[in-house]
Amino acid sequence: MQNLRFFYVCGALSLAGTLVGCEAPVQGTCPKPIGIYRAEYSMLSGTCQGGYEPFALHFEKDDPPNTVRNETRLADVVITETILKGCELKVNQRVTGEGAANSGMASTRSAIAGTLGVVDETNLSGTIVRTDFMPDGLSVRCSAEYNAWYTKDNLLLGAAARD
Repeated sequence: MQNLRFFYVCGALSLAGTLVGCEAPVQGTCPKPIGIYRAEYSMLSGTCQGGYEPFALHFEKDDPPNTVRNETRLADVVITETILKGCELKVNQRVTGEGAANSGMASTRSAIAGTLGVVDETNLSGTIVRTDFMPDGLSVRCSAEYNAWYTKDNLLLGAAARD
């Protein structure tokens, strides 16, 4: 059953990559993402090992096209910047140490950056680059490129959970 699910996810990612890739036509209007979107990544290349669990993307109804959101987790601060222009969503997300949102002094532990296409009101898809840093927050430990598929979470419970 798990292999079948993997087959469907890979097929969907391939289709999404074809439809939303660099050669995809730019649509004029798309539904605005609203809610919590959970990610599934499929590694394309890079030096990072598996086991990475991406943080969800959160969108509110009244968010402006350029939004920065800080979320404090147990030992992390997740800083997410999204820029929505037409059907294209640029995403930058940094995970830093505790207190970073207030002091701005904590080092970056990991970061993602990429562009997602708004497929429909429940799906976002594109390519993300992940970079993990050494404890100094400057030296790169590893980096990898992923096909990314974000799906709207329709569950009301556990909305703040990582996954």
